[in-house]
Amino acid sequence: MKFRFRLEKVLTHRRRVEDEAKRAYFEAKAKTEAALTELEGLYRQIDDARARGNELMTGGAQDIPPRFAAPILQHTDLFIGGQKIRIETQRKKIRDLKGEEERLQDLLAEAARERKAMEKLREKHRQEFVAEQ
Repeated sequence: MKFRFRLEKVLTHRRRVEDEAKRAYFEAKAKTEAALTELEGLYRQIDDARARGNELMTGGAQDIPPRFAAPILQHTDLFIGGQKIRIETQRKKIRDLKGEEERLQDLLAEAARERKAMEKLREKHRQEFVAEQ
């Protein structure tokens, strides 16, 4: 006689739930990573703007006449101010994404525990079946 687990459909369902939770978690993780990459890009743009401003101040930019230096520096300062606002917005977005990622990670852990519990029950029933044979 072949072993047949009465709750096999429940185990299959729990595996599907875990797979869905895994997919949702990894999608949220990818969104968070993309947002972090975007934040790094914003910081890099500020660094580049500051470097260009320093170059202009030290006279390293030979192709720009001195009379245009002040307006360019003002524009750079406005750009950096705008970037700081974008950075704060991006940080808030990242906090929200991290919260969602953690919530989905908790759901994934719970789904994995439920599946493992069902698999332990299945193995226990299999051992009882073998012992009876």
